[in-house]
Amino acid sequence: MLSRGFASVKQLRWILACAVISLPTESALAQLQGAPVEGQGVVAGGFRLIPTLTFGTTFDDNVLLRDRRGSDVVGTVAPRVKATSTWSSNQLTVDASSQHRRYAKRSSQNNDAYRVKANGRLDITRTFPVSGAFSYGREVEERGSLGDDPDFDRYVKYQLMTGSLSASKQLNRFIVSANIGRSRYRYSDARERGMIVDQSFRDRTIDTFGGRLAYQVGPTTNVFVSGSYNEVDYARPNLGRDRSSKGATAMGGVGFELTRLLHGEVSLGYIRQEFDDPQFTDFAGLNYNATISYEPTALTSFSFGARRSLTDSAQRDVPGVMVSTFSLNMNHELLRTLILTGNVQLERRNFRGIDRSESYWLYGISARRIVNRFLSVALTYNRQERSSSGVIIGPNFRNNRVSLSMIITK
Repeated sequence: MLSRGFASVKQLRWILACAVISLPTESALAQLQGAPVEGQGVVAGGFRLIPTLTFGTTFDDNVLLRDRRGSDVVGTVAPRVKATSTWSSNQLTVDASSQHRRYAKRSSQNNDAYRVKANGRLDITRTFPVSGAFSYGREVEERGSLGDDPDFDRYVKYQLMTGSLSASKQLNRFIVSANIGRSRYRYSDARERGMIVDQSFRDRTIDTFGGRLAYQVGPTTNVFVSGSYNEVDYARPNLGRDRSSKGATAMGGVGFELTRLLHGEVSLGYIRQEFDDPQFTDFAGLNYNATISYEPTALTSFSFGARRSLTDSAQRDVPGVMVSTFSLNMNHELLRTLILTGNVQLERRNFRGIDRSESYWLYGISARRIVNRFLSVALTYNRQERSSSGVIIGPNFRNNRVSLSMIITK
């Protein structure tokens, strides 16, 4: 038992200039274009450096994701440099990137994001690797996300710092692993109708601890049990309510490769979160996680994902949101230099403490043309839909985005 508390002419010229080279949003790129485009890079000492530069424009028919639509064109520049070690053992990767978005009509929505990530692996022995990771980012809260407030004049900015350490050891047919991590969020003030809105009540630190024991039943099958514990510590109470909490999950499952075409991992278990403030109701229930891949041919692949998690909320009177996510992705290599990608995703969001639930759908399709080893272009269509129900509901919206991107890499 856990302890208690767990269009003007000028605009037209701007649009035409940007339309020559264009970029979908970062989330659309990740979901619709599959693996990131990377070049061969250049060797520098014991590292391979891979620089990438992406330019673009996206036409968005509902920029603010509200009931009343307002369209705009967004120009984006996103540089990135990745350095990966070429050592025979051990490994180190450093990845630095930024994204700069500029709006044709709504300059108040202009935003910049910066990130640096590093992860490494130390091979103590062949069967005993230790891994570590660190990241720091100056981010913006994406429209439509759980942290977005449609009444705010512009994107909310925040800083996110994460660190983790993990180790695993193989003992005959058994594999034992453990991990520890920390995430720290710090938010800047928002603005609503020109007035400053304090967001420091969202500042929090999340500590996680976990372990897993797997047993290799056969060459392509393993069964496992896993568990994790978390502590969410908010920097200060909000309106006299402390949303800090403690929680745990316990899972059991199987990893499999039935044939060369079908493989994945499925687990089922229990999740519980207890809040420090007795005004908030604790949560306990079913938990699940599944990732399944099917590759009927060498040119076509499908992947399915399902997971459940309790996520922090940006609302003062909501201690958390239970999010159930289901996704289906498809990749097809129509030609050696033409890749088609499709995506469907559903998020079911149930808000704790208030009568509110949401269904959030994302659909997308993308075609990426590899011109040569330095250049590729992609055309993407992305649609979002959100519907809310309950006594206290958020705005329902539909949103369509069409993007054309150009990615240059060395």
